[in-house]
Amino acid sequence: MIFSISRFSGFSLLLSIALMLGGCSQSPDSELRDVIQAWSESDEDEMSYTRRALAAIEKGADVSVDYEEYTLVDMLGYTEGSPGDRLALFIALLRGGYHSKVEDGAYQLVSLVADSGETQYINALLESEVVIDDIDYFVSEVVESGRPDASRLVLKRFESQISQEARADFINAALLTAIQASAKDKAAAFENLNLFVSKATMPSKEILHLAAFVAAEGLDVGDIDLLKKFNAAINVVDDDQNTPLHRVANNYSSLITEGDHYINDVAATDKRSLAMYQRLIAEGVDLNAVNEDGKSVLIIAADSMNLPLVELLLAQGVDRSIKDRRGKRAVDYVPEPKKKQDKGESKDLAKDMLMRALVAESGLTKEDFIFMLKRRMAIRKLLLG
Repeated sequence: MIFSISRFSGFSLLLSIALMLGGCSQSPDSELRDVIQAWSESDEDEMSYTRRALAAIEKGADVSVDYEEYTLVDMLGYTEGSPGDRLALFIALLRGGYHSKVEDGAYQLVSLVADSGETQYINALLESEVVIDDIDYFVSEVVESGRPDASRLVLKRFESQISQEARADFINAALLTAIQASAKDKAAAFENLNLFVSKATMPSKEILHLAAFVAAEGLDVGDIDLLKKFNAAINVVDDDQNTPLHRVANNYSSLITEGDHYINDVAATDKRSLAMYQRLIAEGVDLNAVNEDGKSVLIIAADSMNLPLVELLLAQGVDRSIKDRRGKRAVDYVPEPKKKQDKGESKDLAKDMLMRALVAESGLTKEDFIFMLKRRMAIRKLLLG
């Protein structure tokens, strides 16, 4: 009897242990939550997190599981992982109904896809049940991602649903994408631009002004021929009465960084901009046109110490007597330095102290200031010649 009880007690103990072990096995949701927690507390973007998350989902984990407000969408957005694993996890989110289970889930997924600009994600999203409430936002984000293939995909899909206001706003982003596109992507990028322009309320003449404005960002003179397909006339003015050449000239100063490489920046900007000046001049832009401030391109060039442009304009015989609304000619923007009244030691000391103060304030070197003064005097000499 005692033996029987002992056997029964031993069986109960084994059963209890088995039940305890069974109860300790981790549920798929807990496993997924642990993965998200490990990712949120790690400083490394390991692809193992993506694969571990996929394994937990395959076991039945709910895709809406989170850890302290971190979700799988957060993890997918910030973890590198392999492209195949990332796409598989995104598809798992769609199939698992993340968009309907999580507040703003659809918006999170749409934003994730728009920011990525990847066609595989876009196609997966479009084939799912997720509703894209704000078409304008989605298209604009994809266009700004800078991927011509992705832009073309959403433009063709939503072409009839994009508002006129948004379409005009997108032109700038599409234009910049086209200008910065690699040689193999340029044709596709300009095709995207055409999809915008063909339906936009924005006058086609503005295309060239926008192109001129971002010229230093990489606009090649060959792009002008592509822009002409949009009837981008050369000799036109924008709302501020600027010609495209005004826009290029106005952009000159902003391209030069005052710092350790000032002189090199000036040289690089001169070289980069020269071809554009020459092409616009060759196309017949009005060189004596003035904007709403009364400034001619020559005045703008002199004021910004744009020596190459001043030389080109004077070689074309521009009118150097034009005055702006302040009554100033181009030469008035490069005044002659004041002559010394006293050659004594105190005057030299004061000049040296002023130079040191200017150098300390701007970050420019003494050599930079001397370079600027020489450049200004060269421009003044040309204007007076």
